Amino acid sequence: MPNVEADPVLFEDSILQQELLFDIVNEAKTTNEIEIQKRLRQCRRRSAAVEAQALKESRQSFELTDEELLKAFTDAKD
Repeated sequence: MPNVEADPVLFEDSILQQELLFDIVNEAKTTNEIEIQKRLRQCRRRSAAVEAQALKESRQSFELTDEELLKAFTDAKD
């Protein structure tokens, strides 16, 4: 007749192994989330830098040279 009694030591080891596995999975999730947040911040910074550069270039393209300003003032006087 087979032994149908559960060995308490094996049962406790199984629970400890399961808890350890859950801890490892949770730590991996946390580490992954932290890494995702870092990458999002980097992307946002890069995006902001690109937008700032585009805005700067846009402003420069609309700025008038000194000659253009003088011509505009003289045209406005006439």
